Amino acid sequence: MRRTAFSLILCLLLSFCACTQRSAAPTMAVQPTTKEPTRDMTEVSEKLQPQVDLSPLTESSLGQALVASVREVESVVITSTANGEVVYESTDDVLSQGFYDALQIINEEYETLDIRPIDYEVDFTTALGITKHYGLWINFTKDNNVIVQCDGDLWDLPIGESNWLRAKIGGLA
Repeated sequence: MRRTAFSLILCLLLSFCACTQRSAAPTMAVQPTTKEPTRDMTEVSEKLQPQVDLSPLTESSLGQALVASVREVESVVITSTANGEVVYESTDDVLSQGFYDALQIINEEYETLDIRPIDYEVDFTTALGITKHYGLWINFTKDNNVIVQCDGDLWDLPIGESNWLRAKIGGLA
């Protein structure tokens, strides 16, 4: 797995070097045209955009694979902030990706939130070894929306995803 990650990083660096030798004309990323994105999908894709302009990479299938690997999650660790105990941990890429995808669904965004310190810290590791950190506010006594914080942004999750997270973290599922 490390060999694959190293190969992807090497290809990424070579692609960046090759991009500087191309013409100065702006390029456009190829977008799939199967169906119109919904509001939630658009918001999620905007939140997932990397800080680096990777649009030149999407001109090739290798570049598209590299961009996708930045978002592929391999592991998740959820820690209670009350006692520092790890309440959930998985290195299964399918389960970890499920947690990651659930946290990306935006029900409503908030400007600021001042209720109490976060209840749980969630750390994801991607296929390229990048760590993504989230904070969660979860109320186990009420079936209300889980609130998520990442990189200064705040949003809550729909009830379905909130209940799923409560069950996973509470050890019921």
